[in-house]
Amino acid sequence: MVLDLGAGGGKLCFIAAQVVGPTGRVIGIDCNREMLALATRHAPAVAARL
Repeated sequence: MVLDLGAGGGKLCFIAAQVVGPTGRVIGIDCNREMLALATRHAPAVAARL
């Protein structure tokens, strides 16, 4: 499990998701809704799990 505080656009979350694989879990937290929306747009397949 990876917890990314201040995830921003999600770049580190997406890298971590590749490392932990399909059985792992990555949680990205950010107080800026626009950055979370950006992360969602950049990786629709991963965004379905956000």
